[in-house]
Amino acid sequence: MSGDYSIGKKIVHNYEVSIIAEYDVVIVGAGVAGISAAVAASRNGMKTLLVERDGCVGGTATTGLMVVFMGVSFSTIRGNCKELIDRLERKGAAFVAENTPFDPEVFKFEAEQWLLESNVDILYHAAFSDVLVENDCVKGIFLQMKEGMRLVLAKIVIDTTGDADVAAAAGVDFQFTNHVQPMTSIFRMDNVNTPEVISYIENHKDQFFSQRGQITWKVDHNPPFFTLGGFFDLIKEGKERGELVLPHDSIWLGPLPRAGQYYVNTTRIGGMDGTSSIELSKAEIEMRKQAWNVAEFMKKNIPGFENAEMLDIAVRVGVRETRKIIGEYILTGEDLESGASFKDAIAIYDFPMDIHGAVGKEETHSWGLIDKVYDIPYRCLIPTKVENILVAGRCISSDSRAHGSTRSMPCCMATGEAAGVAASLAIKSNVVPRNVNVENLRALLQAQGVLLR
Repeated sequence: MSGDYSIGKKIVHNYEVSIIAEYDVVIVGAGVAGISAAVAASRNGMKTLLVERDGCVGGTATTGLMVVFMGVSFSTIRGNCKELIDRLERKGAAFVAENTPFDPEVFKFEAEQWLLESNVDILYHAAFSDVLVENDCVKGIFLQMKEGMRLVLAKIVIDTTGDADVAAAAGVDFQFTNHVQPMTSIFRMDNVNTPEVISYIENHKDQFFSQRGQITWKVDHNPPFFTLGGFFDLIKEGKERGELVLPHDSIWLGPLPRAGQYYVNTTRIGGMDGTSSIELSKAEIEMRKQAWNVAEFMKKNIPGFENAEMLDIAVRVGVRETRKIIGEYILTGEDLESGASFKDAIAIYDFPMDIHGAVGKEETHSWGLIDKVYDIPYRCLIPTKVENILVAGRCISSDSRAHGSTRSMPCCMATGEAAGVAASLAIKSNVVPRNVNVENLRALLQAQGVLLR
């Protein structure tokens, strides 16, 4: 899209709004789910628009600095997720492992180029404001732009906002408990002495978590990389001295592709509503305070960080859990534990149920291991009411336990890809998304490299 070329006007609540475009598929939110959905829809012949409030794609992966794909296994997730990671790896900007760290600046550029090569239109600096619904069917979205309020018409809208903003505005039923997982602001540090860090870890193994999935360890790689959490005694002593203010007892970190750079995932704030600008503002302020406190503590106390410097803090606080739609099926923790299979499966996955503590608890972090691959049914992407809308990413229909697994970025890319393909099939077949032929959807996904059972 370029410029404000009005193709018409529409009167909504006695207010005249300019219609600036009409698309087959509009995706709201350019995080990893939105990127994947847009590529899939456009490659399957749809005129596709990806809308983003910020000035880059990636969402949590870039502005949120969640610079590691947790739960990468090409034995479960391939398709668009593998294609993007392959692009990053070819640029030397990703280490492929179960936990795959990457360079967020390269990610911004490569993901954007991938979208453009796939003929996706990208609209930055456009904040979702409301949704146009007529006779229980979504017809378009209202965007607050620099030019003012504008309307984009769409045959199908895919909500990849993470918070189900579009679905909620459309009247879709959703879950939102009072005990959502806490928020975190990840930060990066530069000029870290990796050999010293490794030496400390190898000589203090009792000071770190060691469960499957909680450690990626390849020190023979050049550069070496790992993902782990711990430093228990150092943290305890820092708290006792009043030097460290941290609401739990571990620091999670790992090196990045650029030598000497590390990401640190440790700040926490609970009891905040990620759908409230007021509470997000409070969280941003508190998270920056914690990040600087932790960074200074690490410089003074953790071997290898003596000469390290703060590189950057996430532009947006990381939100783990808010609204989850009530779809035609609600995926449960029991489904994951039993390795449930479904005839309408659009993805398979096996990442643990990673659940951080809820409100009022100093330190709770459960890591529900999954022994079997489980299916994600297409019905989890379909709201129980309102037509012509699909949901992908962390706000799909699941309970809080299953959400601990499905919220991870590889899974978000998988559900995004399925939503994009499903939208194209619905439009081509002239049916609403809930009436898409699931066998055709599964066959098309498999033909595009998606693994299914």
